[in-house]
Amino acid sequence: MDTAEIEVFLSGLEGWLAQPGAPVLIPPARWKVAVLSALGIVPLLEAVSYLLAPRLASVPVWARPVISVVLVIPLMQYAVMPLLTRAARPFLYPSRPAAPPS
Repeated sequence: MDTAEIEVFLSGLEGWLAQPGAPVLIPPARWKVAVLSALGIVPLLEAVSYLLAPRLASVPVWARPVISVVLVIPLMQYAVMPLLTRAARPFLYPSRPAAPPS
């Protein structure tokens, strides 16, 4: 028997929620992804803004958000979202009741 490999492409933020090496069979609801993303990005943006504001006073106004984005996106991708995903697993992927025997 041949085993066929199936390649799955994720099109949005559900890529943040994919478990490494495991296929995402049923992605979480979009509203759940939005809530989790907001819970991660709002405090991170506040912290970065607070820490960088004094240092960016002399930087042109157009460059300030660029610097913030360059810092926030990798932090979200590699630090915040993996932690939030593990912590929110029951919220994102609630256990389903077992099907009654037929």
